[in-house]
Amino acid sequence: MTAPERPEGERSGIALSPRLVAGMVLGAALALLVAQNTRSTKVKWLTFETEQPLWLLLIITAAVTLVIAELVGGARRRRRRRRD
Repeated sequence: MTAPERPEGERSGIALSPRLVAGMVLGAALALLVAQNTRSTKVKWLTFETEQPLWLLLIITAAVTLVIAELVGGARRRRRRRRD
C-alpha cells in the first residue's frame, strides 16, 4: 500500500504559528527564570510590605503582563473592525 500523493508544495505534519513558537520560547525562559530564583524577597507596594518567594512574584508579574497585553490587543482588534 502506498501513501497518497500530495500536490507539489503542500507540506505534511503539524503547522506551528509564529505566535505559538514565541509563546513556547517565552514560557521556557520564564520556567528557567523561576527555577533559578527561589529565594524570598521583600516587596513594598503602596502601603503594603510583605516577604514573598521571588518565583511567585515572577509568575504574578508574567500573568498580569499577559492579561494587559490581551486587553490592549483586543481593544485594537475591535477598533479596527469598527473602521472596516
